Amino acid sequence: MSFSGQSWYPSSEIEVPSDQRPVNEYSSLKKGMLYSWGELGPREFFIRLGGLWLVTFTVLGVPIAAVSFNPSREPLRFALAAGTGTLFLVSLIVLRIYLG
Repeated sequence: MSFSGQSWYPSSEIEVPSDQRPVNEYSSLKKGMLYSWGELGPREFFIRLGGLWLVTFTVLGVPIAAVSFNPSREPLRFALAAGTGTLFLVSLIVLRIYLG
């Protein structure tokens, strides 16, 4: 067998490194922090999502919404802004888990 005038020698092929083989990459993805959530039951999955939402709400949503809306004068707008922003971020993470 020749390709462009060169012969193909099976012994000259370079072996794929062990960590880059598809089976090993798949198993390392399954062990990853977010991707392992896909194997959880519905209850455990939603508990983790709720925890993720709560942490994101506390760390990101509340401070950003507090800059836009005064919580003491506009509590409904403040809560909606913080919750919506947090829900958007958590939705992106769920999409990433799904696509993984």
